[in-house]
Amino acid sequence: MIDFHCHLDLYPDPAGVIDDCRRRGLYVLCVTTTPTAWKGTSALAEHAPRIRTALGLHPQLAHERRGELPLFDELLPQIHYVGEVGLDGAPESRPHWHAQVAVFEHILATCSAAGGRIMSLHSRRASDAVLAGKSKTSPCQWSAGNDAGAAPSSASPSASFFLETGK
Repeated sequence: MIDFHCHLDLYPDPAGVIDDCRRRGLYVLCVTTTPTAWKGTSALAEHAPRIRTALGLHPQLAHERRGELPLFDELLPQIHYVGEVGLDGAPESRPHWHAQVAVFEHILATCSAAGGRIMSLHSRRASDAVLAGKSKTSPCQWSAGNDAGAAPSSASPSASFFLETGK
């Protein structure tokens, strides 16, 4: 089994979760919500060879934490996975839409300039905007779909992503 979207650092007992993943032979991609969280989250699983940590800036935090984009840019060359990033169109997040878009576009452009990354994308009530933004920088290898149930597409493996959707 592979879990491509786990907030390991948000569990009450991350060490217990890691032990359980090892025991069950799971592969896990841990996503982070801010660039400052990446170092601590990756340290949690540094001795778990089947667990990788992605560098993220969650869209619900983008307006508060966009000042961490320079740290994102600094860390990106040493990281193969990016997430959780994207857009959140839910009513409570809509007031910060412009900040979300600016952060997301920066991350997409930076990843594209770095040769692409495997990405875990957040999209709540924003699938069309997320997919449109992603297609501006590079085509996707495949997607789990979107709110409208769009079919997977295929193209460059350097632009792989996994799309989390919600209502």
